[in-house]
Amino acid sequence: MLVQLMVLLGILGALQRVSRTSGRRLGSLLLLYVSLVATVTGVLASDFGTGSEPFSISVACYIVGYLSLGGAALHPSAEALMHPAGARRNGTTRLRLGLLGGSMALIPVVGGIPQLFGRSADGLLQTLGPLIMVPLVLTRIGQLIGQRTRAEQDLAYQATHDDLTGLVNRRHLFAVVAQARAARRGGPPSPDVVLYCDLDDFKPVNDRYGHEAGDEVLRRAAQRLVSTLRDQDVVARIGGDEFLAYCPGADEATAELLRGRVEEALRAPIPWRGHELRVSVSVGTACDDGRYTGPGRTLRRGGPRHVRPQTRPQANLTRTRLTGRGDLSPAGGTGRDAAVKPIVRAVVAGGLVVALGACSSGEAVAPRVTVSASGAVEVPALADTVVRPLAGNGGAPFDRERRVQAPPGWTVSVWARVPGARLLAWTPDGRLLVSRPKFGDVVRLVPGRDGEAPAQGTLVGGLNQPHGLAFAGSTLHVAESSQVDAFAYDAGAVSGRRIVAGGLPDDKSPELGGAYAHALKSVAVGRDGALYVSVGSTGNVSAEDRDARPERASILRVPPGGGPPAVFARGVRNGTGLAVDPDGGVWTAVNNRDNIGYPYDGSDRGKVLRAYVNDHPLEPLARLEQGRDLGWPFCNPDPDLRPGEEDSPLSYTGRPFVRDVQTNPGGEKLDCAALPPVEQGMGAHSAPLGLSFAVAPGLPGGYGPGALVGIHGSWNRTPPRPPEVSFFAWRDGTLGPQQTLLTGFQAPDGTRWGRPVMAVQGPDRALYVSDDLAGAVYRVAGSG
Repeated sequence: MLVQLMVLLGILGALQRVSRTSGRRLGSLLLLYVSLVATVTGVLASDFGTGSEPFSISVACYIVGYLSLGGAALHPSAEALMHPAGARRNGTTRLRLGLLGGSMALIPVVGGIPQLFGRSADGLLQTLGPLIMVPLVLTRIGQLIGQRTRAEQDLAYQATHDDLTGLVNRRHLFAVVAQARAARRGGPPSPDVVLYCDLDDFKPVNDRYGHEAGDEVLRRAAQRLVSTLRDQDVVARIGGDEFLAYCPGADEATAELLRGRVEEALRAPIPWRGHELRVSVSVGTACDDGRYTGPGRTLRRGGPRHVRPQTRPQANLTRTRLTGRGDLSPAGGTGRDAAVKPIVRAVVAGGLVVALGACSSGEAVAPRVTVSASGAVEVPALADTVVRPLAGNGGAPFDRERRVQAPPGWTVSVWARVPGARLLAWTPDGRLLVSRPKFGDVVRLVPGRDGEAPAQGTLVGGLNQPHGLAFAGSTLHVAESSQVDAFAYDAGAVSGRRIVAGGLPDDKSPELGGAYAHALKSVAVGRDGALYVSVGSTGNVSAEDRDARPERASILRVPPGGGPPAVFARGVRNGTGLAVDPDGGVWTAVNNRDNIGYPYDGSDRGKVLRAYVNDHPLEPLARLEQGRDLGWPFCNPDPDLRPGEEDSPLSYTGRPFVRDVQTNPGGEKLDCAALPPVEQGMGAHSAPLGLSFAVAPGLPGGYGPGALVGIHGSWNRTPPRPPEVSFFAWRDGTLGPQQTLLTGFQAPDGTRWGRPVMAVQGPDRALYVSDDLAGAVYRVAGSG
């Protein structure tokens, strides 16, 4: 009987496992349970019974068992037993604990049952049963303990590691540093080094090739960092494309050696699905002589705003860019404080400030001098101005006082809250339209009375990334990512949608396969009724755009009355700013390329140097004519007044082009000297977006008519180019140089609470400025 019961109980365990993995109640499974129970009952009845009656009971049980077994095989649900619904949790449950306890009690119970019927106990069962059952139960308990231990280890790993790269996270790195410091407490000082690594060109890769490519870049970068550094060094991913490496016992010389290794390792391209993905890296080093009190001190004191380098052992820290020659390019600014702030903030954001110690990573270099050309208007210096939200508009970031620099006496109010606000246009009846590509709609703002916030409503929705807005009389043109629509506008409503320019490239174009970084389009209407449409480049450097049909990196022209679009201007990398001047000329403000090589003769020729990239190439503000070429990606407008000299002063008026050493080193692709100079420009990486003209009488306060450009600010410059609204005076049929009209959205440490997109003058002569970061539209009212 012992052998029979153990076999039958083993079958019961198998059925219970099948029941759990099947995930549903099956008739065949129920019949198997009936068969098993009937068989066990028959075994017990035949063993404990005496005479014919118990025997007849056991026979009946066996018959029921066999019939149930046959029925289970013939039942329609039998096939489902071969297809489990999925793995189930294999942990400890009350049912499993009960089964284990029951199995331990089974031997004495079964062994003692015969005594109830006047028979002698089964000594063999009581002897061998525990010898067999106890090891089995202990084995199962050991498995459950192992499962729990592995689960705890998995949870601990997930809490301390980044699941994409497998690196430790900043919390674990913080703990590692604290443990290392505690272990050395009381002993001689020992130096430490922290390396801060930022993959500067990660976003273009993500935009062009998608998130799978971005994930591959992060994984490969993590692998290269770990393999490059020493065995005792700890590498952490602290968020996004930023990494920290803690190098215990490293001194200044070791820091330089490790930094060079990291730069060399991350310079190599990353293969991905037939492409070579390239990123550049910024490496900042911070060294501690061992006397610093420990990590976390800055965090406990409240974050970056409380860091005061002069109260601690001084370190000259720079956030540096890969240069290809092992030197450190400056973080920008003048003096020690300007060099310290960017890396201190980055380390604090990562949760670790180990070092403000005794070693140096380079010297700060003063920014270049900018020479202003004639044509600027004489106006007073900007004044500190409080931004005042209208009633109901005081949510973050305006839940605390915000200040900007504006012309003296001007007021700045948060007029409306519009999340994702981008380009603007006034309707013929005095309503302000705001495009929102992320939401696929155009919002209508109706000015209120006596300083009240405007009423909001959706003018049109369900669009594909609507961006540019332009009126031709009562016809509203809306630039979607793949086409330009025309609507009949009347009294705050639109109707009669029709496509006036279709088949424009976007991220859904089959030939691009989703790799399109500049899908948003802008639109302007010329004096003759022609439409002008900006079509951005596929990426930072994609020369094939010049041969595409329709041509990318261009301004297209749709003839008055309709017709196929034709190229009006080319080599325009991303001419988001597009507007018509008072004389009918078409202008564009261009987001130019990143990471150009140093173009002049010498040992640095062709290298990507942070000190050069920071100010090159300029962002053009150019007047377009039929057939004009702005050079991209073969020629770059050069702001250097003394080309090739390291300290050359800069100018942004009437600047010529130089060859791009990476794409056109010999000049065969395009004759850069033959290109007309760029009329005006802005500093490299300004990211100009919206462009509009304030016509006569123009702005108050001595400004007059001119162009308004929303400067979005850089994400890939060190230090970042700050956001602002720029003014270019319109005099004698052309534009003067850039003058800052509204600024103050960026803190000294590079953080921002706002990013202007576009500024337009309203019917009341006030300026209305969209901000997609703060989700706001400002009203900037002048005096005089």
